[in-house]
Amino acid sequence: MTDAQLHRALVIQLIDNLPHSLQQAIIGSREFQTRYDVTTEARISLGDGSVSFKRSTFYDAVRNLYEKPGSQSELTSEEESVYTVTLEERSGERAVQLSAGERKILLPAFWFLSPHASDRLSGFDAEANKRHLIDPMILKWRERLAKASLGDYEVDELYQELGLNPGEVAEAIAAEIATGTSSIRVLVPPRAIYYDRLIGPLQNASDLPSFVSRTAQERLKNLLDCKFDEGLRLALLMCPHSSLSGAIEVGQIPEPAVVASFKWLEERGDRFSQVAGIELGLRLLPRFPAIECILHRMVVALLKDDPDDPAGRLNLSATLAIFTDAELARLRILRGVPPYYRRLAALAQASLIERELVAAGVACESFGSWTLEGRGQNFFLQSLIDLRTEPRWLPDFMSPDQLRFEFLGRVLGAAATHGDAVQSEKSRELLMGDGPSGIKSQLTFPFALLPGPLEGAHVPPLQPPDEFEQLSNSLKAAEISERVLAPFVNLALIYRFEETHAQIIATALRATKYRVDIQADSDLIFSLLVGLATIASVTRSKELADEVRILARVMRRRPGVALKADSLMRIGMIAAAAESDLTRWARTVGEWLTEVSLEDMDRHTAMAMRSHVRRLCELEPYLWKTCAKADAAFSVVVGMAA
Repeated sequence: MTDAQLHRALVIQLIDNLPHSLQQAIIGSREFQTRYDVTTEARISLGDGSVSFKRSTFYDAVRNLYEKPGSQSELTSEEESVYTVTLEERSGERAVQLSAGERKILLPAFWFLSPHASDRLSGFDAEANKRHLIDPMILKWRERLAKASLGDYEVDELYQELGLNPGEVAEAIAAEIATGTSSIRVLVPPRAIYYDRLIGPLQNASDLPSFVSRTAQERLKNLLDCKFDEGLRLALLMCPHSSLSGAIEVGQIPEPAVVASFKWLEERGDRFSQVAGIELGLRLLPRFPAIECILHRMVVALLKDDPDDPAGRLNLSATLAIFTDAELARLRILRGVPPYYRRLAALAQASLIERELVAAGVACESFGSWTLEGRGQNFFLQSLIDLRTEPRWLPDFMSPDQLRFEFLGRVLGAAATHGDAVQSEKSRELLMGDGPSGIKSQLTFPFALLPGPLEGAHVPPLQPPDEFEQLSNSLKAAEISERVLAPFVNLALIYRFEETHAQIIATALRATKYRVDIQADSDLIFSLLVGLATIASVTRSKELADEVRILARVMRRRPGVALKADSLMRIGMIAAAAESDLTRWARTVGEWLTEVSLEDMDRHTAMAMRSHVRRLCELEPYLWKTCAKADAAFSVVVGMAA
């Protein structure tokens, strides 16, 4: 036996000892088969699974039909039944037919097996257009098909590639829900190309406005230029922001078709798509007045959403958004893209899942609790990492309460712009009235004005009100109290704070030697520190970030104050976002976590913190070299207390 043969035998013996699922994955790999000269024989099952053939034999029979037009072949199934195979022409389309007595099975045309390039390319173009696929990966497949028909193994690869589209992923999700199973790989496909097809390619768009102009407008147009109802459903998936829904242009579509699409949206749509649909619908009202009653009902449904209901739609939307974003962070397939783009992909996929759950009538509460298991940490830590490049959106904002403000705020904004077309007095009161039944009465300042999930890099145009000048004067006079600081803290994400605001606060803290008049209340002090850290991050003030770190030391030593280790980590991660440079940011994070690791803590706290540090480093590997000391310190506490 040669060395190669011995090596092959050892590998196969090793695989025999693995679980069946791993065996199938390894043996089914084309690379493995080529490297170790392993031949497998796949089978094709048809109909209800009662008829099966060897794949190679079946494909050869189909190839023969294309090579000899008008011919037929005979195949013997694995069940010993003999079938006649023919290539039929029906309604201008080809199909492969199997016949055995009275039984007939009609199959797709298997155009990829034809020896004629024209057959292969026309079949491919039809399939790609049906799925709205025009990306470079698909075009490479077209180039391959232009050269030759596919081999048996290549057919499976092509099917997998064509299956990575929103329509077929939705069907796969629906099938799993129907059987009571939910594979994470199906819910959140682990291929980056799928998300290009779901929301459009990034095309080096560093922020949301450039993405809208470079990708979204063209993609939305292409979707709606195809079949309107299907195109609109796909288009609304990628519109969790008003600038995206505002890029949808509806052409000369008959009103009944538009009404039917909005009825579907009301009955089967996810909440993000419904909000985008309301924004679009208000804009379309002058042309399609019949949809006004549908828009009214959708707004009423949003108002009735209870954020405290664990089985409610708001809770489901928030939970699915956290789940999908956390899973994308774990997979790291979108690593390196701007956070807004990953969140857009996550929200679109979450919306796709929500639609299938609504259609299947699945209990929101049970599904929501399952999806969050082990995902909350990923989401939270990845969101803190994102602050380095997009500092204005915090992980707390993905909550049912804040989502409700986000949704209603978007509807109110659309009504303010396009409300003149609303005819019903009842709808006008709902959308624009000041009474208790209107949207305005449900919006609370400042939550209604906080940035949305795609607005982490958006700098508000509003300058701070004149009253801030008086507050600044108080700080300059070294009057540091909760009363003076609170307005700065509460409004940092709403107004356009400049670095001068941060400098005034930093100077005042130093001048008073960090004596802040505030109750010795841990929650209150935590909120203050988070707020000051947020001001430091959004103004990119390294000076204030340093002062926040010192203030945190002072505060946690006050009698009666107990700031938890993970709370300190959070304050530090927010403050560290004052540094946008990766190297300096990582060094700041490492210093904060090392300082936290030297605090007194029990074994349980140390274990949790070590888990946070290691997960942070998995999500952003650059942190390993700056957080190693913190990891070692937490490990020591864990080992000593064991």
